[in-house]
Amino acid sequence: MRCVNLQCVVALLCANVNACGSPPPASQPSANADDRAESAKAEPSNAKSDEAAEPVTTAATEAKPDAPADNTKPSPSAGQRPIDEACRKLTERTEQKCTKQVASLYAVSCRRYVKATKCEQELVRAVECQLKATDDLLCAHQADPKCSEAARELKICEKGTAPGEQTQPEDLTLPAGWEKIDDSKLGFTVAMPRGTSLDAAASRRTWKAEESGIAYLVADVEPPAGKLNSAAVLRTITNYIGTRCQSKLKVHGQLETKGTTLVLYDSVCSDGTEWHGMMHFWIGKAVSTGLHGPAGCKGVREPYFYSFALAP
Repeated sequence: MRCVNLQCVVALLCANVNACGSPPPASQPSANADDRAESAKAEPSNAKSDEAAEPVTTAATEAKPDAPADNTKPSPSAGQRPIDEACRKLTERTEQKCTKQVASLYAVSCRRYVKATKCEQELVRAVECQLKATDDLLCAHQADPKCSEAARELKICEKGTAPGEQTQPEDLTLPAGWEKIDDSKLGFTVAMPRGTSLDAAASRRTWKAEESGIAYLVADVEPPAGKLNSAAVLRTITNYIGTRCQSKLKVHGQLETKGTTLVLYDSVCSDGTEWHGMMHFWIGKAVSTGLHGPAGCKGVREPYFYSFALAP
């Protein structure tokens, strides 16, 4: 930098003489010394300016790679919960293995599960357990017996307390005023409220009674053709309760007793009406013992359901 400035000074001095390459006259040393002094004074100022400008540019350039990442932006998997993944797998399997009707029932259930605000871990365990069920049970929309513990834990979480353990046989005592109905045509007996009669408006043979705002019906149902498997059970029940009551249908508790196959079912219809019942299957026949009532209705269930018996 000094060499350049000194040459410039020399060039200026040369302009005042005839030969630029000649040394300056002896009469000019003071001026030359002054010019050099001015040049020396100017240099620190320029260097200081350059040094001041350089860090600003460098800092601005180097700050970009070192800037902290914006942690407020969600990652690609943000919002994905275990229940979402479990329901996705369950939906995919039912769509591949089961009928559209059954797949839609699982889809409806999963829409409720992903909206739940509590018991997520218990829901995940229950869904993942059902996901491992055999195709037969899965496509019957029937709970796998191996999932009873997961179901129990879910109920405990939802209710906040553990259900009491049953240490005594279930009380199947019928209420006062109920009487035995003998259907000789279909070949069974069942207990129903007093005043029960055949429903003339029903398309199939149906016994009906009303008590405390609840309708009790014992109905002849179209039996399944062929082998009685889980899919046939589900199809029979859904055909009986109708499309308006299928979306929240739950089928459970299948067992064999006294020559019949018993399957419990519960559902809530689109108008809010609740259906609770037991489907009874035996050779070539199917009969439902059930009750219909408003939301939250209790009614008589197990004593009524288990009073059904084949005629001797």
